Amino acid sequence: MKSDGQYDLEYKKTRSFWGWEPSKFVKRIEKYSKQNYKTVLDIGAGEGKNSFFLAEKGLRVTAVEVSIYAIKNFVNRMIELKNSNYLIWIRNMSRN
Repeated sequence: MKSDGQYDLEYKKTRSFWGWEPSKFVKRIEKYSKQNYKTVLDIGAGEGKNSFFLAEKGLRVTAVEVSIYAIKNFVNRMIELKNSNYLIWIRNMSRN
C-alpha cells in the first residue's frame, strides 16, 4: 500500500491528531457490545481513539494501522492508560 505520507507528517506533529474522544458512530454502536459481540476489528485505527473506548468497555480490539507515527502515539497512550491486555496492533508490513 502506497501513501503520500501526509498522515505520517500530521501524526508526527502531535500526540493526538484526531483527539481522544471516540466518534459518535462508535459511541452509538457500543451498546450492541452488551449482546454477544466481544471482538472488534478497527481498520485504519489511527492513534486508537475508538479502539481505546471499546477496550475500556470490555471488548477485545484488534487495531490495524499503517502509519508508524500513529502506532507510536498509540503505544504511548496505551502505556498511560495501562490497558495493553485488550489491544493488539498490526502494521501493514508491505508498505515501502
